[in-house]
Amino acid sequence: MVKKYLITAIVFLGIGLALGVFFREITKYFEYDLINNHTSLSAMHVHALVLGFIFSLVMMMLVKVFCIEQSKIERDAYIAYVIGLSIALIMMLIRGILQVVDVDFMAKIDSALAGIAGLGHILLGLSLVLYAIYLFKGIKEQ
Repeated sequence: MVKKYLITAIVFLGIGLALGVFFREITKYFEYDLINNHTSLSAMHVHALVLGFIFSLVMMMLVKVFCIEQSKIERDAYIAYVIGLSIALIMMLIRGILQVVDVDFMAKIDSALAGIAGLGHILLGLSLVLYAIYLFKGIKEQ
Protein backbone atom coordinates (compact mmCIF):
# COMPACT_ATOMS: atom_id res chain seq x y z
CA MET A 1 0.00 0.00 0.00
CA VAL A 2 2.92 2.33 0.68
CA LYS A 3 4.17 1.69 -2.85
CA LYS A 4 0.78 2.75 -4.27
CA TYR A 5 1.03 6.15 -2.58
CA LEU A 6 4.65 6.59 -3.65
CA ILE A 7 3.80 5.85 -7.29
CA THR A 8 0.82 8.22 -7.11
CA ALA A 9 3.05 10.94 -5.64
CA ILE A 10 5.65 10.51 -8.38
CA VAL A 11 3.00 10.59 -11.12
CA PHE A 12 1.45 13.79 -9.76
CA LEU A 13 4.93 15.31 -9.33
CA GLY A 14 5.54 14.75 -13.03
CA ILE A 15 2.11 16.12 -13.92
CA GLY A 16 2.61 19.18 -11.71
CA LEU A 17 6.01 19.99 -13.15
CA ALA A 18 4.77 19.47 -16.71
CA LEU A 19 1.79 21.75 -16.04
CA GLY A 20 4.13 24.46 -14.79
CA VAL A 21 6.15 24.30 -17.99
CA PHE A 22 2.97 24.17 -20.09
CA PHE A 23 1.59 27.26 -18.33
CA ARG A 24 4.77 29.21 -18.95
CA GLU A 25 5.07 28.19 -22.59
CA ILE A 26 1.44 28.62 -23.67
CA THR A 27 1.16 32.07 -22.10
CA LYS A 28 4.43 33.08 -23.73
CA TYR A 29 3.39 31.69 -27.13
CA PHE A 30 0.02 33.49 -27.14
CA GLU A 31 1.55 36.62 -25.50
CA TYR A 32 -1.04 36.41 -22.73
CA ASP A 33 -1.05 39.41 -20.38
CA LEU A 34 -0.59 37.77 -16.97
CA ILE A 35 -0.39 41.10 -15.16
CA ASN A 36 -3.90 42.24 -16.03
CA ASN A 37 -5.57 38.87 -16.65
CA HIS A 38 -5.95 35.69 -14.65
CA THR A 39 -6.04 32.18 -16.05
CA SER A 40 -6.81 28.96 -14.24
CA LEU A 41 -3.62 27.53 -15.72
CA SER A 42 -1.65 29.47 -13.12
CA ALA A 43 -3.22 27.47 -10.27
CA MET A 44 -2.90 24.03 -11.85
CA HIS A 45 0.81 23.63 -11.12
CA VAL A 46 0.27 24.19 -7.39
CA HIS A 47 -2.90 22.06 -7.27
CA ALA A 48 -1.13 19.08 -8.83
CA LEU A 49 1.93 19.42 -6.59
CA VAL A 50 0.12 20.01 -3.30
CA LEU A 51 -3.00 17.89 -3.74
CA GLY A 52 -1.33 15.16 -5.78
CA PHE A 53 2.31 14.95 -4.75
CA ILE A 54 2.42 16.22 -1.17
CA PHE A 55 -0.91 14.72 -0.09
CA SER A 56 0.13 11.29 -1.41
CA LEU A 57 3.44 11.52 0.45
CA VAL A 58 1.65 12.49 3.67
CA MET A 59 -0.78 9.57 3.32
CA MET A 60 2.12 7.22 2.61
CA MET A 61 3.90 8.37 5.78
CA LEU A 62 0.76 8.13 7.93
CA VAL A 63 0.04 4.60 6.71
CA LYS A 64 3.66 3.58 7.29
CA VAL A 65 4.12 5.22 10.69
CA PHE A 66 0.85 3.96 12.16
CA CYS A 67 1.05 0.55 10.40
CA ILE A 68 -2.54 0.88 9.24
CA GLU A 69 -3.95 -2.03 7.24
CA GLN A 70 -5.61 -1.52 3.88
CA SER A 71 -9.41 -1.50 4.01
CA LYS A 72 -12.40 -0.97 1.74
CA ILE A 73 -12.71 2.61 3.05
CA GLU A 74 -9.10 3.35 2.10
CA ARG A 75 -9.54 1.82 -1.35
CA ASP A 76 -12.72 3.84 -1.98
CA ALA A 77 -11.09 7.02 -0.66
CA TYR A 78 -8.05 6.51 -2.89
CA ILE A 79 -10.13 5.92 -6.02
CA ALA A 80 -12.39 8.91 -5.30
CA TYR A 81 -9.38 11.11 -4.57
CA VAL A 82 -7.47 10.27 -7.75
CA ILE A 83 -10.57 10.56 -9.95
CA GLY A 84 -11.71 13.79 -8.28
CA LEU A 85 -8.30 15.43 -8.54
CA SER A 86 -7.93 14.31 -12.15
CA ILE A 87 -11.33 15.74 -13.10
CA ALA A 88 -10.57 19.03 -11.36
CA LEU A 89 -7.17 19.34 -13.06
CA ILE A 90 -8.53 18.47 -16.51
CA MET A 91 -11.30 21.07 -16.19
CA MET A 92 -8.79 23.68 -15.02
CA LEU A 93 -6.61 22.82 -18.01
CA ILE A 94 -9.48 23.15 -20.49
CA ARG A 95 -10.71 26.39 -18.95
CA GLY A 96 -7.19 27.83 -18.81
CA ILE A 97 -6.42 27.00 -22.43
CA LEU A 98 -9.70 28.58 -23.55
CA GLN A 99 -8.89 31.70 -21.51
CA VAL A 100 -5.41 32.03 -22.99
CA VAL A 101 -6.46 31.52 -26.61
CA ASP A 102 -9.42 33.88 -25.97
CA VAL A 103 -12.24 31.72 -27.30
CA ASP A 104 -15.36 33.69 -28.27
CA PHE A 105 -17.86 31.23 -26.83
CA MET A 106 -16.10 31.03 -23.45
CA ALA A 107 -19.06 32.53 -21.57
CA LYS A 108 -21.37 29.82 -22.90
CA ILE A 109 -19.26 26.86 -21.81
CA ASP A 110 -17.87 28.36 -18.61
CA SER A 111 -20.82 27.13 -16.54
CA ALA A 112 -20.47 23.61 -17.92
CA LEU A 113 -16.76 23.55 -17.11
CA ALA A 114 -17.44 24.87 -13.61
CA GLY A 115 -20.11 22.22 -13.05
CA ILE A 116 -17.86 19.36 -14.10
CA ALA A 117 -14.99 20.77 -12.02
CA GLY A 118 -17.43 20.99 -9.12
CA LEU A 119 -18.08 17.25 -9.42
CA GLY A 120 -14.34 16.68 -9.16
CA HIS A 121 -14.19 18.84 -6.04
CA ILE A 122 -17.14 16.96 -4.52
CA LEU A 123 -15.26 13.70 -5.05
CA LEU A 124 -12.19 15.24 -3.45
CA GLY A 125 -14.22 16.34 -0.44
CA LEU A 126 -15.85 12.92 -0.10
CA SER A 127 -12.48 11.21 -0.29
CA LEU A 128 -11.05 13.45 2.43
CA VAL A 129 -13.92 12.48 4.73
CA LEU A 130 -13.31 8.80 3.93
CA TYR A 131 -9.58 9.23 4.59
CA ALA A 132 -10.34 10.86 7.95
CA ILE A 133 -12.58 7.92 8.91
CA TYR A 134 -9.95 5.44 7.71
CA LEU A 135 -7.15 7.10 9.68
CA PHE A 136 -9.29 7.47 12.81
CA LYS A 137 -10.30 3.80 12.75
CA GLY A 138 -6.76 2.64 11.99
CA ILE A 139 -5.19 4.64 14.79
CA LYS A 140 -7.96 3.73 17.23
CA GLU A 141 -7.36 -0.01 16.65
CA GLN A 142 -3.73 0.26 17.78
